[in-house]
Formats: sequence, C-alpha cells, structure tokens
Amino acid sequence: MNPPFIVHWEKRADLDLARIYNAAADKNEITRCENIANKALSRHPDSIGKYHSEGLYTHDFGLLRFCYHIDFTHRAVYILEIIQISWDEENI
Repeated sequence: MNPPFIVHWEKRADLDLARIYNAAADKNEITRCENIANKALSRHPDSIGKYHSEGLYTHDFGLLRFCYHIDFTHRAVYILEIIQISWDEENI
C-alpha cells in the first residue's frame, strides 16, 4: 500500500479565482480537506479531478471546488485555493 499524499496549503497570486472559500480558518475544515484530498488521490489518476493547463487540477466536492497541483514523484498535493461554487456550476 502506498503512503498517503502529503497535503500542502499554498497561495498563488497568479491564480485569479473569485469567491475564495478560506478553509484554513477552521482547523477541522483543514483536516476534512486533507482527508478528502488523500481519498481522491488514492484512486486511479483519471479520477482525481479535471486537468487544466499548467498542471492545475480541480475537483468538486459538493459546493466546494478544490484547485491543486499534484507532484506524483514526491506524493504531494499542493492545495492552492478552495472556491465556493453555486448549484448552477456544479458538475460542469
């Protein structure tokens, strides 16, 4: 069994995403997000989220959209931002 991915929280000024949901304000939410990220990353790479340019992935969990980079070599995920999405945007 592979070890879990190490989750890092990171801010990137060049990502201009609106409606940022600041999960880092709540320690329980951070733990929840890390657990979700590890569950997502433990699956086949095709199921970890939608790939965008420059190594950016997004994955929707309910009304939260995780934006992250994945380093498969070092088994690390860099959570860049979490944004709140509306019902209309879900599963697009």
